[in-house]
Amino acid sequence: MSGTPIAGKLGCHPLYAALDHTAPGSDHEGHRIVSYALNDLKGHLPHDCFVALAQTKAWSRLMELWRAQAAEDADDREGFYALLRQRGPAEPGAATDLSGM
Repeated sequence: MSGTPIAGKLGCHPLYAALDHTAPGSDHEGHRIVSYALNDLKGHLPHDCFVALAQTKAWSRLMELWRAQAAEDADDREGFYALLRQRGPAEPGAATDLSGM
C-alpha cells in the first residue's frame, strides 16, 4: 500500500496511522493511534459528540465496513472515502446507506 502524500497529488492514504488526541487539542485524555481518515473525521467534532457517536449502531457498522474494506482492498483509497460519504460497499459490489442506523 502506497499512501505517502506528494505535493500537488494524492494526500495521505486513509489507512495511514495518525497520532490522535483522545480529546481534540488536549493532552489531558491521552493519545491513541488511529487511521488518518477517521482521525480527520473525528477532529471535526466536539469531543462529547464523538464519544456519543462512537456508541451508536451506525458507528459500529461503519467500523465493520472500514475493516472489511481494509481486508478486501487496502489500496483502494476511494473505497474508504466512499464509506465516509455513506455510500460504500457493505460487501463487494453492494451499496450501503448508513443514514437509517
